[in-house]
Amino acid sequence: MKNIKIKFALLFLTIILFGMYTTAYATLDITADVDVPSSCNATDTAGVVHNYPQSNSYLAICAIETAIDSGSLSNVQFSNQFPSLGLFVTTINNVTADPNSQYWAIYQNGNFADFGVTSLPVIAGDIIMFQLHDFSDNNLGDQIILNIHSLVSDEIENNSVGGGSASLPIFNIANAVQYITNIQEIDGSFDGSSLYTDWASIALASGNISDNVKTNILNYMSMHNTVSSILTDNERHSMALLALGQNPYSFHGIDYITPIVNSFDGVQFGDINLINDDIFALIPLAKAGYTIDDNIIIKDISFVISKQKSNGSFEESVDMTAATIQALKPFEKIDGVFETIVKASNYLTSEQKNNGSWNNSVFSTSWAMQAMNILGGYWARSNSTPADYLATQQSIDGAVLPITETLQNRIWATSYAVPAILAKSWDTILHPVSKPVLSSIPISFSMIPIINETLAVLPVEKKTTPTTSDSVFQSTTTPKIPLSISTTEEMPTNVLIATAEKGEARIPIVITVIALVFASGIFFLKVKIKG
Repeated sequence: MKNIKIKFALLFLTIILFGMYTTAYATLDITADVDVPSSCNATDTAGVVHNYPQSNSYLAICAIETAIDSGSLSNVQFSNQFPSLGLFVTTINNVTADPNSQYWAIYQNGNFADFGVTSLPVIAGDIIMFQLHDFSDNNLGDQIILNIHSLVSDEIENNSVGGGSASLPIFNIANAVQYITNIQEIDGSFDGSSLYTDWASIALASGNISDNVKTNILNYMSMHNTVSSILTDNERHSMALLALGQNPYSFHGIDYITPIVNSFDGVQFGDINLINDDIFALIPLAKAGYTIDDNIIIKDISFVISKQKSNGSFEESVDMTAATIQALKPFEKIDGVFETIVKASNYLTSEQKNNGSWNNSVFSTSWAMQAMNILGGYWARSNSTPADYLATQQSIDGAVLPITETLQNRIWATSYAVPAILAKSWDTILHPVSKPVLSSIPISFSMIPIINETLAVLPVEKKTTPTTSDSVFQSTTTPKIPLSISTTEEMPTNVLIATAEKGEARIPIVITVIALVFASGIFFLKVKIKG
């Protein structure tokens, strides 16, 4: 009897604990419609107030603040653990992401958002969703959906000495794009230069480039389709081709990627005394099939990281530091990359001027803004953003420099500013392509038994392949067979597919190909004897 009472007591306690557990971890599921203002304030967990003033975009963080003000959300907390990366959500309606294993993932219209809440632009009709995920990106069940009903403009005023007010200028992206389009030469180029044509192509591709403009650019590129002796020219041109959706491995028969790869000396690309050629090698290679598993990527990134200054900069340059952030971000899973990016972004935020610019330069500001965009940050100084500064530099014809400047500089500056204003990094502009693979080898069904028999008895002689500068080839075995026989009957599926990677030798493929040739000779010899 006593045992029965104990069992019932344990069962009762289990039910109570289960009820407490399920109550404490009830799934959060909230949907709200919001009208997003162009400016808002957000307070981080340390009590610091952050201002998000009117600029060229309405931001997701202002959507959250609106939902809080309307009572749709409560107890939302923002962390500023990495200031240069912007605030990020840690808690919504008392549901807190465990910093050791969880985070609030952001979706925009069903896709992972490209930016964090402080720099994610929204428009009317957008659906912004926050889901609690673990670090393996498993959905843990809690989610918030904010339907962007409308955008509400609220004018920001600056008090003048006379007591009047003036609205902040707004960058006119349509005018900037139209300016670039209008100055295209009849041959499709921009000022007859591959340099300006490449940068103009990247700028136009970051928006909605017209078919006619794109066709004219590609016609010009096909007429001037030559690998340069200067490594950075090939890197930049590969970026332009990828931005236009072209394959730089085989653009009208010319390969621009392989010369970049071939410049690798086992440690870095190109000139050992420079890092710009290393930084700009990573950008197209990241879209040309190279990943964190490739030896040349790992080694080059190690070289680049070794060049970071104690203040977080590269070359004590805003431009080079911003470019490095863009180059490293796709490879941030490599050891040391995340820490390097944080130090670099801290350097950039420390160098920002009170007018929102860097170096009072359109060029530096545009690249720094792109670095900010790829990190999902929101960098402002004295309530002035980079977009505010660029807007002050835009002329009436849409160009982002005064009319008194040279045509070349106006093309260049405007081409830099357009993707920055559109919140596009180079990584989001460039289209991915795959590494080339060797074509498959057709063989005859009737030859398969002969191949198998030959592989079992084939006499071979070992032959060691010498090492190269960036990798060591394995020893291969090569039979001495002087036969060369082709076949015509193809299998319905690929039997042999060889993948080619720099610095690797596929031994089974080598043996099989040679065995195929040998077996073909035996087969046709048998046929000849029978005949």
